Amino acid sequence: MVTSGHQTLDAQAFQRLQERARFFLDRLCWRRQYIQTFETRPELEYECLLPQFNGVREATFDERLFEAWQSGRTGVPYIDAAMRCLHQTGWINMRLRATVVSFATMNFWLPITRVAQFLATEFLDYEPAVHHVIHQIVAGTTNFDGLMVYDPIKQGRDHDPDGLFIRRWVPELSGLHGPQVHDPSTTAGQHSQAAKGLGFAPYPQVIVDCRLTAKVARRRVHAIKHGLPDPGFAGAEVTEVEQQLRLI
Repeated sequence: MVTSGHQTLDAQAFQRLQERARFFLDRLCWRRQYIQTFETRPELEYECLLPQFNGVREATFDERLFEAWQSGRTGVPYIDAAMRCLHQTGWINMRLRATVVSFATMNFWLPITRVAQFLATEFLDYEPAVHHVIHQIVAGTTNFDGLMVYDPIKQGRDHDPDGLFIRRWVPELSGLHGPQVHDPSTTAGQHSQAAKGLGFAPYPQVIVDCRLTAKVARRRVHAIKHGLPDPGFAGAEVTEVEQQLRLI
């Protein structure tokens, strides 16, 4: 394909073709690596690749947060639309998958094994080896260098700027226009006529401050991954996180 493209495309178009081909081949290599990792470590369905993370998120597991995430009632419109879409269709795209897992494990600090096991029952294209390994990478429980912490509000604005996806799957917000659907201070309490007719309750207030909880999660994951003491919920900003969680 690349060879024939070289013969028929101009330089700029051929460069784009090469970049897309490399992107595709990189993902095939990643897939092969994930499968090999899971064949070697099938216990990753129930344990973290880095053992120092086992039991850390479980120690503060909150069933109410887990249920809010599962049901698409977190108060973050892009996350809620994604979870409701997944439940109805069995599929969301790659970036959305990473975003909902990042939100669950970083902003809600939910155990990655619980998150991955639930999503395994939702995805029509569930493939265990890829599924469990990539989700641990997102959760920061592997040797992968970077931290994949997504800002769910920014992701919504970037990838659903007019809010079409959100309004489709979160009917409570169908009365809002354009980018208003991305602002949690605007969406809280919204209850469109369409949603009332479908039996939905008013849209919930956002449960946690996404930037604040992400900051705390980054600090904790970095410390635990590098063998340092877990700072846990320490510091003034984390006291605010704890106060938010007690309100749900």
